[in-house]
Amino acid sequence: MNTFQGMNIVVNDVLSDIPKLSLSVDVEVSDEFRNKFNQWALDRFGVEDSIIMSNNDTIFMTQRALNKLKSQLAENFINGVTW
Repeated sequence: MNTFQGMNIVVNDVLSDIPKLSLSVDVEVSDEFRNKFNQWALDRFGVEDSIIMSNNDTIFMTQRALNKLKSQLAENFINGVTW
C-alpha cells in the first residue's frame, strides 16, 4: 500500500484524468469539429490529475497521478527538499 504524509493512497481505475480544455456542450458545432478540437486541446494542454481526498485519511487517485507524485517526491529527495 502506498502512503503519503500518513494517508493511504488508493489507485482507483474508475477515476479518469480531466482534460484541461474542451469545448462546452453548449457550443453548437458539428461532432467532427468538436472531436477534432477536443483532441487538439488534449494534445496541446493535457489533463488535470483526478485526486479525491476522503474523510478517513485516504487519497484516491489515478495511476498517472500516483506516478507523478512519486516522481516529484524522488526529485525533492535528490534535491534535499523536505515536506
